[in-house]
Amino acid sequence: LFVGRLVPYKGVDVLLRAVAGLDAETVIIGDGPLRSSLESLARNLGISERVNFLGEVAADELLDWYYACDVFVLPSVTRQEAFGMVQLEAMLCGRPVVSTELGTGVSWVNRHEYTGLVVKPGDVDDLHRALARLLGDPQLRQRLGAGARERVSSQFTAERMCSSTRTLYHEIIGLRIDSVARTSRQLTGARRRSILAKRGFDMLLSGAG
Repeated sequence: LFVGRLVPYKGVDVLLRAVAGLDAETVIIGDGPLRSSLESLARNLGISERVNFLGEVAADELLDWYYACDVFVLPSVTRQEAFGMVQLEAMLCGRPVVSTELGTGVSWVNRHEYTGLVVKPGDVDDLHRALARLLGDPQLRQRLGAGARERVSSQFTAERMCSSTRTLYHEIIGLRIDSVARTSRQLTGARRRSILAKRGFDMLLSGAG
């Protein structure tokens, strides 16, 4: 299963080439300017009967597809894919993910050999091997799917993410206060008091924004 916009950085063309030769149905949910060319590519590869372009679907139908699939794939090829929220949706449904190593949050979300498999971006053979491995090993899919659900439940709840944001905010504020303190030690008298007051006021304003 793939879910996302049909645009170049999503790497759906790589996915189509990778599934050629696999005994599996591929479902592509989403729309975009590349849909026509991707449908043509599927025909040229001789896999159009096993690739289903569904376009946009309703939220409840999308959830059904997450549960129905064996493997979720995010084959993005550039750093424009910063996080991949659809990974979390699939992982919450207990599905293993195959994603790419882009040096972004994508492979931080999907942990190799724990919640899924991570492959080289744009590498058709690497993606093919990962998909073949998962499709041929139900126990591996079950283990990685369980890890995926556990990771989402423990790391990506609203409470956990808010807590992490607060911690980061406090760390940043602490660094700024330390910077002000170091600068203040180099100043004396009225000028020191004036600059401290101004910087303190600036921090309050930036925090309020």
